[in-house]
Amino acid sequence: MVNLNIRDGIDRLLGKTKVNKDNNHVSYEEAYSILKEMKEKGETEREIVGVGKIYLNYEGDSPYVLYVPNNISDEQRLIVETNNCESDDYKNILEQVGGVIKNFFNSTNNSAPVLVPLLPSEKYKPYYQQLSRDIFYERDVNRVDDKVVSNIKEALNIIERDNGVKLDHKVFMHGYSSSGVFAQRFAILHPEFIDTLCVGGASLSIPFPSSEMDYPLGAGGIEPFNLEAYSKIKFRYYTGDKETINMAEPDPEDNYNDRKDYVDGDLKSVSRPMHDMTYFPRSVPSDVGVKYREKLGVGFFERLRNIEEVYTRRGLDFKSEIFKNRAHRNMRVDRKDYLGVNEKGDDFISQTYNESISSLVKESMVK
Repeated sequence: MVNLNIRDGIDRLLGKTKVNKDNNHVSYEEAYSILKEMKEKGETEREIVGVGKIYLNYEGDSPYVLYVPNNISDEQRLIVETNNCESDDYKNILEQVGGVIKNFFNSTNNSAPVLVPLLPSEKYKPYYQQLSRDIFYERDVNRVDDKVVSNIKEALNIIERDNGVKLDHKVFMHGYSSSGVFAQRFAILHPEFIDTLCVGGASLSIPFPSSEMDYPLGAGGIEPFNLEAYSKIKFRYYTGDKETINMAEPDPEDNYNDRKDYVDGDLKSVSRPMHDMTYFPRSVPSDVGVKYREKLGVGFFERLRNIEEVYTRRGLDFKSEIFKNRAHRNMRVDRKDYLGVNEKGDDFISQTYNESISSLVKESMVK
């Protein structure tokens, strides 16, 4: 049960006089307001009375936001979700971070710590939000996935230092859309840090759990690939059955974000489902995308069914759920309105997180 002081504490923090004791949830506007004020005042830590503490590391080499609730215990896992907003405007980035904190604040009854690594965004640089293959070719900076590893280690150390709670080193990693693609690929590169991978809106580019497909749609080229650690992850996917209705159309003035496919032997800009990364060269090399579709199929349901069979046949813990009549997000296509996964996705995430911490709760009971 959420402490009734939560809303009171937030209202006092934001200078509000009216307190609604019946509202035990936090909105993303409230979380964003706190983060924006911290950034503008140069604050790195802020205590929210009766709620928890926010840590903001915005200026460092590996920026992040960490939220830690007051009632944290070793029965919880650190939740990690990267920002998928491509922007160099801190207000846009922090607004999205506010939404991430709000989602988990509400779905876990303010019991779980949330880490949001802040990924850079620069045109004609590697697609950091999706850990594209060209991250390996950068020599002048540390790899962004290694920076996220550093974020995780630092967050765990802060929680132990300031709260006296030593959390399990394996995290609950969630992502939706681009941050879901990041999570998929981070799991290939650093499986030893993940207990549960919970991904929404990215079921068309699930990596092969082997080197038979090149990175980023498999472990090919990753040396060494820790298959033993990868096989211990709990993989949970959710999506709407209308995932592919939103098409990406070629841009005649700038093909930077165009989808590409081979037409009569030539690679051309084409109209393809917006969220099928196998057609998006910034995310997946075109030759790798072609091979992936040839192996698993072009259609959404066929491809998801086939990759699920690949995982289960090899003994991996893989489950997926498809929500009927739901799109990638709320949208209007061909004069028809569609709902996104929204509350159905929230319920799925909450159930998956509870599953992830069930072993920790059992261990605590034995102690």
